[in-house]
Amino acid sequence: MLHYLLPRGTPPGTLCDMEHTAQRSRMSDNELRKAIGTLQQRADDAHKRGADDDAARIERTIADYRDEMSQRL
Repeated sequence: MLHYLLPRGTPPGTLCDMEHTAQRSRMSDNELRKAIGTLQQRADDAHKRGADDDAARIERTIADYRDEMSQRL
């Protein structure tokens, strides 16, 4: 599905800062939308678990992705 969100070999449920995605080819608009949706779900889950630092990190990535999407329009 969104295998590019985590580096290969990263255990499921692991959170990362997403900087590695800048090294990959540019995501399509559809991939970017899917990534934003998936990351929003992960941020919501992190908030529910009380992992506010993780949620904040994910939300910064979401903001970056939304900025990128707005620049494309």
